[in-house]
Amino acid sequence: MSGVLGFPPELAHSIYAFLEPSYHFSFAITCKLIFYQSGYILQLHRKAHSEYHVVSDRSPQDIVRLFLSAEAGFGPEAIAAWHVREYEVWGTRRNWSEWRSWLISPGGRISLAMDERPLRSPISEIQLEYLARSLPEDDDSQRVIRAVIQFGEDGFFKAYTISLLPRLKVLKFVEIQGRHSTLFWIAAVASWSTTHGVPWPPGLLALSEVAVHIPVNIEEQIDQYSTDVMYLGVLLALPAIRCVYYRNIHVQFEYDDLFVPGNSTVETLILDKIKLDNFQPRKAICRAPSRLESFVVRGSTDPTYVQQFPRLLSQSRSRATLRKVLFYNPDQMLGSTTDLFEPAYINTMSGLRVVDICIGDMQVEAFAAADHESVRARTATLCAKCLHDKIDLGDACNGDIPCEPPDSVNAQPVSSSDSTVVGDAEEAQSIGQEGLLLNHDGLVRQFVIGLPESLEVLLIHGQEENREYFDRGPYEENETIDDAVVAMLESGRYPNLGVIYLDQIERRVAEPRNVVSFQKAIAAGRKHGVYIFTVANQIHPPGESRFPVMPDRHDLKTGPFPPRGAD
Repeated sequence: MSGVLGFPPELAHSIYAFLEPSYHFSFAITCKLIFYQSGYILQLHRKAHSEYHVVSDRSPQDIVRLFLSAEAGFGPEAIAAWHVREYEVWGTRRNWSEWRSWLISPGGRISLAMDERPLRSPISEIQLEYLARSLPEDDDSQRVIRAVIQFGEDGFFKAYTISLLPRLKVLKFVEIQGRHSTLFWIAAVASWSTTHGVPWPPGLLALSEVAVHIPVNIEEQIDQYSTDVMYLGVLLALPAIRCVYYRNIHVQFEYDDLFVPGNSTVETLILDKIKLDNFQPRKAICRAPSRLESFVVRGSTDPTYVQQFPRLLSQSRSRATLRKVLFYNPDQMLGSTTDLFEPAYINTMSGLRVVDICIGDMQVEAFAAADHESVRARTATLCAKCLHDKIDLGDACNGDIPCEPPDSVNAQPVSSSDSTVVGDAEEAQSIGQEGLLLNHDGLVRQFVIGLPESLEVLLIHGQEENREYFDRGPYEENETIDDAVVAMLESGRYPNLGVIYLDQIERRVAEPRNVVSFQKAIAAGRKHGVYIFTVANQIHPPGESRFPVMPDRHDLKTGPFPPRGAD
């Protein structure tokens, strides 16, 4: 005891100089004497927690301070890096003359401060050589890295720092008109771990949420810039990834087989403004997750392939874990043979709870499932080898496209009728033109039997009027949908159903109506405890929290924007 009582403060300070920050508190509470001698260390932790919990690259001085802290590794100098949980990347400085602060206008325009003196090179020649060798590349690659650092591009500095932040959880990239070199270098670091067996750096080991291209500029739309799908593949390979938002995705190169792990831990995948005109990346993305729960697509710039996502997901390992399959702004999308996608494919997802469907697709599905001999006898469009639709494969698996078996031979789409044939839009259309049209009762029946029994939230969009497949006869516009919702609730087949959204259907009516739409559905909803959301009944139900939220500029904590308003 006398030895502890005589413990000199200088020795305590020396011990802290050799400890990782994660051990500081444990050492501080060893006894009262050491606790009192540790005041300055604990104060540094309190200050770092408030200042460095969320950081960004808006100021070059902040880049340098965090870089030096992360490189320290242990001791008081490393405390700042140890407290970082989120990192926000606002842009890329291309050379030393641009090492000035980012300015963001109220409208979201990003520019460099013109009245600020650029920061001089923050590292020594010794540090430069060390950084150039930080990636296990060959000599040529190290020369490239050395040249990039010497020229002053800040992407490598930030990527190197991010890779060393031991408690980093969230990484966000702001949408800019230009290249995010930080993402490029993070992909380079991660690729060595995924393909060469190099241990994951601490900053990527626990990273669980990544958002690429969060839109902030409301003054002008950034339409021409896009990021290659390769980076998405790298993000899905992160060992602890849970949520990925990826905007402006496209295929820059031709991929025979995009590398994406087949056991990704991602649970929520949100694709915003996609352009994937190559089948292999779409297949790789859908096959990558092992336990995907939420899949969301919004605003495709190449909408003709949207229908393939539910089809591919229905053949993936995630079909048992999927809970939400949603298409935001669905009127801006179009399947090649459907309005959005074939509803039969979501029936393989036994736990699906939230989904949006198009009336036109339900009409085609119901029509093809009807008892028409020509539909029963039609040739199947699925490839016998891989169970992919031949529309996806071009014509068939002829060797030009790698053909993989699905995760299970039982992963074929499930028809919602007694017929074993899944509906085909082109075939249905040809029959419809011959005068055999789906009627009111047929569409009502399809809503009763044609959706997963696990549904909790259903969104319906589109327009009931479709003379190619459907004849509503003497019924009022939207009356068939009204009756279909009533029949769903009365059937007892959907015991967990809590909310049905019908407002998007009402907004498609060409002329204003003098009566309240969906009165029968609203009455049946009250009877069965199901909320029917319509234009006239817009009190938002509590279930809306189950919709994945698209990140926007209000989610950026280091920006100048106020919190998101209640409306």
